[in-house]
Amino acid sequence: MKRARRSARRSFRSAITRLPERLSKGGTTVAEGALWTIEELVTATSGELVGAPNLALTGISIDTRTIEAGDIFLAIKGEKLDGHNYVPAALAAGAGLAVVSRVTDAMRAAGPLLVVKDDPLRGLENIGRAARARSQARIVGVTGSVGKTSTKEML
Repeated sequence: MKRARRSARRSFRSAITRLPERLSKGGTTVAEGALWTIEELVTATSGELVGAPNLALTGISIDTRTIEAGDIFLAIKGEKLDGHNYVPAALAAGAGLAVVSRVTDAMRAAGPLLVVKDDPLRGLENIGRAARARSQARIVGVTGSVGKTSTKEML
């Protein structure tokens, strides 16, 4: 019997990009704790803030279908779709901030933006670098063609 294949369409969400549920429920304020502070994001991305988020930034998403209150939405441009077209929808769905490379009037009216010089994908890479730099966790790489998932599950 064949196993059902998992969908290749997965949201960009992991335990690393999400605060514990008890902190993210009900729209926390920035002062109550967040995954990222505005200052850290601006520094990591070399971006310019337009507007001010009123929620704690508690997660990261690149898909408007997975947005939760307080998420940072990254408007990534792909081959067929441009995330910039979805910024107003992401902010309306509860995103606390959108990372963009260009600003339109509709985006500006929708909510707070972090404008980056390069593209938002580069901003995501820089956010990842900053997260790793501030982490005191021991990082281990498991490579090879066999056993990676089993090893990960045992850890």
